[in-house]
Amino acid sequence: MTKLFPRLLHSFRNFAKNMTRIITPKREEDATLTYKTDDWEGEDYDMHLLTFKSDDIERTHAHLKAQGVSVSEIKLYDGNRKNFRFYDLNGNRLDVWSGWL
Repeated sequence: MTKLFPRLLHSFRNFAKNMTRIITPKREEDATLTYKTDDWEGEDYDMHLLTFKSDDIERTHAHLKAQGVSVSEIKLYDGNRKNFRFYDLNGNRLDVWSGWL
């Protein structure tokens, strides 16, 4: 498992102690929104720490695309959920899920 979770936990503890500051990673390569897992789409899959749920995934996808956001195609998984990824301005990959269909 990545070293990010202990850092996040440490950051949240510090945030709770002192609400006036947020602790951030010192090195850019330490800041990531994914972690490695073998339990999803093969070995060393970059799983998302944060997934947005959309009640209308097609509309959400179309809106982001119309705004010029880099988005993947919508993918249907096991016939019971849809998903796509998009990238923020810093190149972070984010995840959108339809919920169970």
